[in-house]
Order: sequence, then C-alpha cells, then structure tokens
Amino acid sequence: MAIKVEIDTSLCEGNGTCARLAPEIFVCSPYGSVIMERVPDELKAKALLAAKQCPTYAIRTSDD
Repeated sequence: MAIKVEIDTSLCEGNGTCARLAPEIFVCSPYGSVIMERVPDELKAKALLAAKQCPTYAIRTSDD
C-alpha cells in the first residue's frame, strides 16, 4: 500500500537529510521539496527512514 509524504515547510531547515536518504522522493531546496507525494511500496522504507532521520521532524507520512 502506498503512503503519502509531505514536508512541513515551517519546520524544515533545508539540511538535505531526506534528499540524501531518498533522492527518488525528495529534492534539496531551501525548505525541502517532495517530488513524489504518493510513494509506492518499493520506496516506502526509504520514505519512512527519511522521516525518522529528519532532525526537525518536518516530514509527515500517512496511509494513502
């Protein structure tokens, strides 16, 4: 089952952790950007790891 990913730009500091861990899903910009809002099963683990490793907890995931 796919998950939905979003970045809370009010929390994001643009450090790029998400883009380094999951470049298929995120791109580094001043406040982070999601390039794939609906993440398929094969990338789900990367999305969840990026959310867990985000130092400001700016990444949110939810069931699609």
